[in-house]
Amino acid sequence: MDELAALTKLERVYRESSLLCFTETWLKQDIPDSVISLTGFTLVRADRSEVESGSSDHNLVNLLPVYTPVVKQQSPQGKEVMIWTEEASEQLRDCFNITDWDVLCSPHGEDVDSLIHCVTDYIHFCVENTVPSRTVWCFPNNKPWVTSELKALLNEKKRAFLSEDKEELRRVQRELKYNIRRCKASYKKKLEQGMEQNNIREVWRGLKHISGHGKSGDVLQVIGDQAWANELNLFFNRFDLARHRAPSSLPSRQAIHPQLSSFTPQLPAQHSALLPTVTVDQSTVDQSTSTPFRLTLDQVRRELKKTKARKATGPDNISSRLLRECADQLCEVVLFMFNLSLSLERVPALWKTSCVVPVPKISHPKELNHYRPIVLTSHLMKAMERIVLSYLRTQLVHL
Repeated sequence: MDELAALTKLERVYRESSLLCFTETWLKQDIPDSVISLTGFTLVRADRSEVESGSSDHNLVNLLPVYTPVVKQQSPQGKEVMIWTEEASEQLRDCFNITDWDVLCSPHGEDVDSLIHCVTDYIHFCVENTVPSRTVWCFPNNKPWVTSELKALLNEKKRAFLSEDKEELRRVQRELKYNIRRCKASYKKKLEQGMEQNNIREVWRGLKHISGHGKSGDVLQVIGDQAWANELNLFFNRFDLARHRAPSSLPSRQAIHPQLSSFTPQLPAQHSALLPTVTVDQSTVDQSTSTPFRLTLDQVRRELKKTKARKATGPDNISSRLLRECADQLCEVVLFMFNLSLSLERVPALWKTSCVVPVPKISHPKELNHYRPIVLTSHLMKAMERIVLSYLRTQLVHL
């Protein structure tokens, strides 16, 4: 038993075995082991005549399972998250309040692209030096009710087990059982409060986590080289490419097919009177075109505060929560960038850039059409689009 305890403690192959089979000493290397071999398991023999087994007086058979634990099927993923506390948000607002935006904007003149890059980099600099961040590790076998305190107790239990301190091990085990019951009850209460408060988002997230619906292992990972990415990009932009293609001189219907004219005749003159006519007040059009369209500070502030905090960031890496928390401090410089872009009739390249994420429509995609493009754009560009859209709607009323 001492030898078995030593092998289990020191050798990983013995410690992770599913079954230990002890036989009589007559089991030799030349005797087949088909009697004790199991389907789906790896058989390891330790005969007494072998040097590896220490020439012991018994034979040890170790069976290793083919099944791989969940924690080993997928490596843990580390993700850096920002800790948005009220104190950090207040410090970030103070940082933007004391910023002299004229010093950043005046050197660029009418170069809207360099202006956008300069302001974006400065915002990133302020966020990195103000808002704390930490790296969170997500393990595939994590339960939704497991907290960091519970993980610390599990590590403490492992240390007590390795040190063979039975009193400490019993104490940690009692504390661990109590905290497991408390964490489960707390998670249950959280789900019940979400249903009572009609918080469907949190309830649905908890149900998906418990049932395992929508896990990353169930969705096929998109893997491909640069050529495949370019081909997928061309497929997603096939309509834009056809629209922006240079127009060519189209042949007449008679040149395409002699009988095409008989099938597609011109609209008779008597039917043209049935078409609706649109009358445009030319004075209204001239007055609207003569007045340049400029945004106001209240419009920009209102749109920034309406930004949803849970939306994914675009290529500029400016989070929606940042725009929402610091709308009063950033609305002035954002207004200047919006009006400069509208006056120059040019959209900055950073705002036009989009990050397209291909999401499989089915479990096993085989064609390019089996992927759905999810486009991530800049939140500042979305705010500007909403303001311009509301202005265009008011102008279309006069038509």
